[in-house]
Amino acid sequence: MKEKKVLQQQLYTVAFVDLSIKLILDSSSLFQRPEWLDTLFLLIFFGCIGWKFLLQRFTKPMLLGIGIIGILFALISFKMNYFFLLFTFCGVAAGQDVDLKKVFRTTSVIKLIMILLHVFPYIVTAIISPEEIDYVYRDGVRRHYFYMGHANTFSMYVGWALLEFTYAFYDQLRKRDLLIIWGINYIVYMFTDSNTSLIVMSICLLGFLLERAAPERMYGILKFGSQYLFAFCSVFFSIITIGFTSMPAPLKQMYLWLNDFFTGRLIFGSFVYENFGIAWLGNKRVHLPETTFFEGFWVDTLVFDNSYIYLLVYYGAVFLPIFSLAFVIVGKDKKRDITRNVENMLLIGYSFYAIMEQYAINAVLCFPILFVGKRMYEMYEEKQRLKKQGKSGEQHECSVECSNTSI
Repeated sequence: MKEKKVLQQQLYTVAFVDLSIKLILDSSSLFQRPEWLDTLFLLIFFGCIGWKFLLQRFTKPMLLGIGIIGILFALISFKMNYFFLLFTFCGVAAGQDVDLKKVFRTTSVIKLIMILLHVFPYIVTAIISPEEIDYVYRDGVRRHYFYMGHANTFSMYVGWALLEFTYAFYDQLRKRDLLIIWGINYIVYMFTDSNTSLIVMSICLLGFLLERAAPERMYGILKFGSQYLFAFCSVFFSIITIGFTSMPAPLKQMYLWLNDFFTGRLIFGSFVYENFGIAWLGNKRVHLPETTFFEGFWVDTLVFDNSYIYLLVYYGAVFLPIFSLAFVIVGKDKKRDITRNVENMLLIGYSFYAIMEQYAINAVLCFPILFVGKRMYEMYEEKQRLKKQGKSGEQHECSVECSNTSI
């Protein structure tokens, strides 16, 4: 049994290390790779996850449920030719008997090493031959992308790799270490002008500090937030996206203020909804043939930097209730310890991050959604344990009654 669990841990770790490397290379403009290597990365990932599934324990209803949801994820992913949610399903469903802290001790370090392999050449080039770098500007501010496609992409990799590291080594980190981690993220913000990761990092680290100061008081707050925030955001952004054109003037003004606050992210969702409707099972027809004037805005591109809206009008609205329900169900878990508080804080940070980026749907990039699978299996194991205790108790009572009868 012990050897089987060790093998499961190793398979899961190899799968996530493999896909982490692939995704960073996908974003990299520094390291080019042949197509066969990309295929090999995918074969290794799905091979390890498939082997891991074969080693897991399932009841028939559980296997049926996972199978139905897995087919749904796979069909929509292949339909849209975009596989982030399929990766997420594999990570969540294969989470039985996996110590995520051990996984992230490996993946976070590898991600940070790969990030540094991009940072050092970029700095050298910027100093020696700055004309070779294609800088991007926003409102006159130079944004450095460090050979990783886009400044937001680089910031995302750094931010979530640091949060993986924080979760994996949380028990060993002092308050000073947490502040250093925040400082690294702030330096990244100074060069990328990408505030999303800094906001989420600040929220999470503030929560960690409060958790250390008053863990019992924070437990209820973090538990409630982690359980319901994703569902609330799903409903909220769905309502304002669907109802934008019919809003009364005061509400529309609030919408426009939010749209400005989120740097124009919201208007794209409303435009797509008005023209293509809700994409329950994904809508690949979504496109922008030419610059269009919509409700006082010139729409010349479609950027879905909001995971809730992205799922609603493009990738598949069916995933919003699935994820929301999963968050609510696992939030019923009553386990109380430091790790659970930290996980709840990260789930809150994840829900906030999903407001500002679509990367959140990929568990390999943004890991907290993996806690859903971890907790579901823990709740299943606890239920099985209590069932066994109940049966053994009944058998004990029966043996006592039988012995009394014989006397």
